[in-house]
This record gives sequence, structure tokens and C-alpha cells, in this order.
Amino acid sequence: MSAYQYYEFLAIDRPLTEAEQAEVRETSTRARINATSFVNEYHYGDYSGDTRRILSRYYDAHLYFAEWGSRQVMLKLPTRLVDLQRCEQYWANPGCTISRGKGTVVFDFSPDFEDDGEWEDVWDEGDLGVSLASIAGVRSEIAVGDLRGLYLAWLAAYGRWEIAEEAFPPDDEDRLEPPVPAGLGRLTFPQRALVDFLRIDRDLLAVAARTSTALADAAWPGVDEAIRRLSESDKDGLLSRVAAGEGAAVRLELARLAAGDRSNAVDDPEKRRTVGELLDAAAEHREQRLQRERLAAAAAADARAAAEAKRERTERDRRLREVARDPETAWERVGQLVEVGRSGEYDEAAHIVEDLWTLAMRDGHQDAVRGRLVELRSRYARRPAFQRRLDERDIPAANE
Repeated sequence: MSAYQYYEFLAIDRPLTEAEQAEVRETSTRARINATSFVNEYHYGDYSGDTRRILSRYYDAHLYFAEWGSRQVMLKLPTRLVDLQRCEQYWANPGCTISRGKGTVVFDFSPDFEDDGEWEDVWDEGDLGVSLASIAGVRSEIAVGDLRGLYLAWLAAYGRWEIAEEAFPPDDEDRLEPPVPAGLGRLTFPQRALVDFLRIDRDLLAVAARTSTALADAAWPGVDEAIRRLSESDKDGLLSRVAAGEGAAVRLELARLAAGDRSNAVDDPEKRRTVGELLDAAAEHREQRLQRERLAAAAAADARAAAEAKRERTERDRRLREVARDPETAWERVGQLVEVGRSGEYDEAAHIVEDLWTLAMRDGHQDAVRGRLVELRSRYARRPAFQRRLDERDIPAANE
């Protein structure tokens, strides 16, 4: 039985050497591998390599998707760029875990959607509009102290509780949310991509953002000022690393120095909500949103119906004026159409007869027109399809 799986790795801080690419190639003969990326898709079979080991040794970011619901993003950063004490507040298992390696920290975002049918879809990068490249920016954001990505991963983990009651222990309902970062109401492009990939419920996100303050424009010293503050030996070390091909990593470190502390997170326990409170508020927000959408849809349908009724009235008034200008030509046209003997012509002829009868009732000429209707029905008595159309429009018959 086929099952679609997608694997992707990115080398961001340093490209892989040819020797390293050859080592990675040993784990897959089918993957598309170059100095900065690894991409492989499976419809049958599975990747034989250890994704965590491959990330640890060669790459900086990893994305995995399987059609049965599994989704995973892993981001690796040098330990010196991570405030572990702050980051570990966003721990949720499963969903948002942090592990330490040799000089590195790996953030693992993997809320488990397996066996939840409503989450299943076949991965298509073009349709979903999400790729590892679009999400990887969360890595540099974490490095400079923007922890919105971690909060989003935590939210995705506990958001699954709404569709999987056994996802977490019951006591977790009373667990306080981690510090709410500033700027949840205005996410960056990588953060929005992460929201899409982790399928974070939009109502839960809206509720979570209620206590998030605006992201202030911090008075950072800037990269130039950060460089001036470095010692000569530190500058020489950074230049040596740039020359060795670590320019991206150096830029990230300088950005962290320039950014300082930009968390602006709400860290007051009195203002933080429990998991249960967030989920309950999201359910209420969802019902209110759906009610607004239902009302808006009904109003739109009413507006469309009113517009269509107005259009029909305008068209009917136009036809009546045209028939009123020359009734005899209209009667002749009826005969010509009926003689054709086709469904469309019968419809048009019946419309004209209806207009003639409407004008007769409006102007008080019913008796004169009734006589012509009797003659018309008699002449085409063997045209039951035409007669039926007249009956449907309440056109008088001979005995009425």
C-alpha cells in the first residue's frame, strides 16, 4: 500500500563539503542533494537514515510530512545563541521539545496528528504553499530572542487536545501557558508559514493573541555598534570564520548581539491563562465567529436574491413596454415561435403571451384579449408542450 512521505533538510550556517554530501548520499540514493539542501519523497518505502542524526551532523533545519498526519519541523542552533532557561518554558511533550547536543540545541515541533482523519491530506508543496525555506526563518528569530515561534509550537501541541482527548494527561488542563510573546497579532512570514504547517486553529490563535502586547520598536544598538563593542580578538575570530565559509552563522551571532533582549513577553502568572481556559475561550470564539459567518452569509444571500428580483422586475418592465408599443407584432411573434415547435421557442412564446395578458389586466382589456387567447389555444390544441407552458403561467383556457 502506498503512503506519501516528504523529507527536507537545509544547511543554513555552512554549506556541506563534497565529502559530507557523499556521506549523506549513503542514506538515500534517490534524494536530491546539494551543498545546502536534501529533498526526498516516498510513495512506497521509507527513508533509512536517522533524521535527528543527519540534522545534528550536517544540517540546520528539517521538515517532515506524511499523508497519515505526521508533521515535524526541527531547527538546530548553536548553544551560545539560545537562552535555554527562557526557551524551555515553552516545552510541551509531544509537540514542542528541546534537546541538547554537542554545542547545539535542537527545537522539535511535532504535534502528533496521526489517526486524526480531519487533518489528513496529501502533501503538495505548491498547494499548501509551505516549504522548509518558508519556515526556516523562525530559527534566526529564536536566535535573536523572538520566541513567537516557540509559543506557536506550544499552542499547536495543546490545540490538538480539542480533537484527541488522550493527547495529554488530564492535569495539564490546569497548566499555565508559557510567557506570551509580544507581536502574536502580527506574525512574520516564517511564523505564518509555521502556523499553516502545524495547522494551528485560527480561533485558538486569536484567543491566545489577546494578551500579547504590540511588538515595540526597540532601540537596538545596531550591527555596526555591536561590532564596535567587540574586542579585537573577537573581531579577528569572526573574520576567520567568515573566510572559512561560516558567514551566515556569523551574521546570526551579530544580529543577536544587536537585538539584545526583545522578548517583551507577558510573564506575569496572574495574566497567564491555563490550557483549559485557552481551549474554552477558543471554542467560544469559534462559535461566535461561525455565527457571524452564518449571519453574513444569510445577509449576502438576501442581497443576491433582492438584486436578482430587481433585475427580473426591470427586465419584465422592459418587456411589457416593448409589447405595449406594438401588441399586434407581439401576437404575430407568438405564432411564429410556436410554429417552430421547439422547447426554447415555446418558452419565449409563453413569455410573450404572459406579458400580453398582464397588460390586458392592467389596462382593463381582459375580455378582448381572452378571445384571442381562446383562438390561440384552439389553433395549437395539438401542441401539449406549449399548452402546458401557458397553464404554468395561469393563462386562461377556453372554459375559464
